[in-house]
This record gives sequence, C-alpha cells and structure tokens, in this order.
Amino acid sequence: MSARWRELKERGSPAALRVMVWVMRRFGRRRARLLLYPITLYFFITSPTARAEARRFLQRVHGPQAVSQRLVFENFFAFAAVIFDRVYFQSGDIDCFDIRIHDEDGATELALSQGAIIIGAHFGSFDAARCMAVGHKNVQLKIVMQAEQNRGIHQVLESLNPDFVSPIIPMGGSDTLLEVKEWLERGGCVGMLGDRVGSRRRSCECEFLGAPARFPLGPWRIAYLLQVPVILFFGVYRGKDRYDIYLEKAGVPSSAQDEETELCRWVQYYVERLERYVVDAPLNWFNFYDFWSDAQTQERSTRRDPPLATDSER
Repeated sequence: MSARWRELKERGSPAALRVMVWVMRRFGRRRARLLLYPITLYFFITSPTARAEARRFLQRVHGPQAVSQRLVFENFFAFAAVIFDRVYFQSGDIDCFDIRIHDEDGATELALSQGAIIIGAHFGSFDAARCMAVGHKNVQLKIVMQAEQNRGIHQVLESLNPDFVSPIIPMGGSDTLLEVKEWLERGGCVGMLGDRVGSRRRSCECEFLGAPARFPLGPWRIAYLLQVPVILFFGVYRGKDRYDIYLEKAGVPSSAQDEETELCRWVQYYVERLERYVVDAPLNWFNFYDFWSDAQTQERSTRRDPPLATDSER
C-alpha cells in the first residue's frame, strides 16, 4: 500500500500539548525535560506497532542481536525530545541549545545569495533549519508540508508564534509550484522532506540500508523544473541540548538530461547521503512504520505475475 505514513494517527491532544508548553515556559527547559521520561514510557507501552517497526529499523543498522528494548525506548525518547524542542525553535528561543553548524562548502552563503530548495528527512530536527544564518542574517525559509498530518501540534505552535503559519506552503495544492517559484524568485529558500512517498508513480526505488525502498521524486522535480540549486540538510540531535546541523550543496538537476533518469539519479545521491547520517545517528530516524514495505510488495507482485505490470506501476 502506498503512503503508509498517511495512515498514522496523531497521538496526544492539543490540551495536553498546551499543558506541556506551559510547564516548559514556566519551569524552563531543563526541568520540563523530566516530563519526557513518563511521556515516552506511555507511548512506548501503548504503541506496539511503532515499537516493532523501530526495532526492525534498528536491526538493519545494528544487527538482530544488538537491539534491546532499551535501545528502542531511546529511539522513542529522541523523537519526544525533538518534538519538545520544536517549541523553542519555533518561538526563536534558541539560546538554550548548543548548535554546531557544519557547512564546509558554503551552502548557507548560497541560500542567502540566491535561494535554494533545502531537502531534509524525518530524521533529527528539520525545525533546526531556522538556525541557518551567516552572522546575524537568517535564511528566509518556507516549508512545503502536509500541515494536516500533525494539526494539533501546529495549532499549539501557532498560538506561541503566529508567524509559524505564514512560512508554510501547503503540499499538493493547485498553486503549490507557483508559490514555490514566487518565493524562490524573491530570494527565499524552500524546505521539503524527501523521504515519504505520497504516490508510487511519483517515486523512485533506491537501495537503502540493504533493501529497496521508495523515495519521492517531488522535491527534485521542482528543482528540475525551476532550475534552482538544492541543499541537503540534516539536523542531528546528539542528546541533551546539542544539535549538529550538516549542510551540503547538491547542485542543480540538469534539464538537458531525460527527466526521469536525471531525477532518479539525484534521488539515489540523496539516499546515499541520508544513509550515511542515519548509520551515524540511528536514534534520529523517526519513520515509525514499515518504510520498506512498498518496494517489497511491488517486487513480490511483479514476480508473481509479470505480464500484468504496467508502465504506471513500475
């Protein structure tokens, strides 16, 4: 089944989130973080499917004999900590973090000088992209996203910072590409996540952690059509108050090449870079569902009945 991530239900009510935010702002980040332990334990106990998928993922990285329930719990805890820190990133209160930016090839200067598409993943913190700056000049960033997927969290963040809504470009709208184009022409940057597939026909199969998985073509197709540079972004949570931000210039997809071939080539490059960071910091992987299932289901179906495979299914 395509887009299994869309089937995941948001956990936690807006009221509970508001209480959490009140505690964070009233008692400070260090004390409020103590709440992450019972919260993580609750979701760890009540989310057997996500727990099983997290374990399978960690086995891909560490091997089947190396994954304990404690390691799975640490994966859940890292996710809770990153969600917790969104409040601070969105409100601009980042002095409490130890943020280390690794930008050896001038990706931030590129973003400031002409704009770019910044592609990340559900890995670590994409909200940390708001810390991209040269001197005191911040990169102007809008995010293309499915806002309804975590509507409760967005409502709470909006109440903290009304500007949180304006930087969002809704994904899949009739004028999404136009909005992206206009923002880039104004010198802004557009952030997108490149790891969740919405439609199999708009995806590419790549080798990822030893097995085939499907990745979306959408972010790369926009860069191809608009001929704008791409920057890869990985905001790795290292524990406590530390985040390492890694920025890499990927270049501009060539419009002189066959579109499908060129896009798949860039997706494969992105997947190779993503895998490098995932292996380095696997607890930052926050896709708690069977990420590899679409490619495996498609492969089994093709093996059973190859004459029925159509161009739209490949």
